[in-house]
Amino acid sequence: MHPDSVPLARATLHYLATLTGQGYSPETVRLYGDNLADFAAFVGETATLDDLTLERALLYQQHLQRRPRKATPLNRRPRGGLSPYTIHQRGRALRSFASWLWRHGYLEANRLADFHPGRLPEREVEPLSPAEQQQVLAAMAQDTYADARGRAIVLTLLDSGLRASELCGLTVDGLDLATGEVRVRRGKGGKARHVAVGMRTLAALHVYVYRYRPEPALPALGEPVFLTQDGYPLTRGSLYLCIRRLRKRCGIPRLTVHLFRHTFAVSYLKAGGDVLTLQRILGHTSLRMVNHYMHLAHSDVVARHRRHSPVDRLQLPRAVDRVTRGRSRQRRRSMR
Repeated sequence: MHPDSVPLARATLHYLATLTGQGYSPETVRLYGDNLADFAAFVGETATLDDLTLERALLYQQHLQRRPRKATPLNRRPRGGLSPYTIHQRGRALRSFASWLWRHGYLEANRLADFHPGRLPEREVEPLSPAEQQQVLAAMAQDTYADARGRAIVLTLLDSGLRASELCGLTVDGLDLATGEVRVRRGKGGKARHVAVGMRTLAALHVYVYRYRPEPALPALGEPVFLTQDGYPLTRGSLYLCIRRLRKRCGIPRLTVHLFRHTFAVSYLKAGGDVLTLQRILGHTSLRMVNHYMHLAHSDVVARHRRHSPVDRLQLPRAVDRVTRGRSRQRRRSMR
């Protein structure tokens, strides 16, 4: 069979199997599979590697830019088209696939070497303020199963920066309530790591596990910490639904699972934590994202200094104050 006539679906299965063998998480492999299946659906049922061209990739990119969002259980009335991040993600998956095909001899050249997923808009995510964090927790103050589980989930996220998949993947045998150490098994690259949590988070976990956690519906080794009320493992979809309900209860529309991770990282740096330790806690393979958190923490320090500058609060001699203010006004006018 000529390489160009290989069905796109067959080559995709080989590619996904390679990613699994390289240690990529099941969630990442599924995401790549969904992205490539979407391209195959755009091309047609009989798509082969001959259809993987720069022209087709560009047409697919234009198609994504015009496509409206689909309704989901969490968003039944979506507005607008796909986000730039979704379009960028699918283009990146396509380019990565083409590069793999070339390296493994399916293609004689990397046909998408000149294909660019497009620039992403700068997105500054504002972390939750201490007042907003208290507002979130105040919405779960009842002595009920739902609130006990919600407090344990939110405090764990705020205290550890876990991803949604990592939180759902926490197991009872990986939770040491005596030492405050949590073994994270799931994550990007499938790498395990240990994360510590504080005393208040431990107390919330202890209350949930020993007072409210139901009997598992599927008892087995490696039981998940967080379960539904029926005893089934909490999935990412269920977690997102819980946070969506919490968003309405606390009155913070921008609340998401990832915002807790973002808030943890910035709060950790503000409290004096170092970048390399934060990188290990978050499970990042590079410092790129951690440096972004560092920038946000620095911006907050600058803003606080402007509000509490010792010199600004100092009563200067009138002559010095008059000269300083005059030069400051001249500088501002020159910058206009």
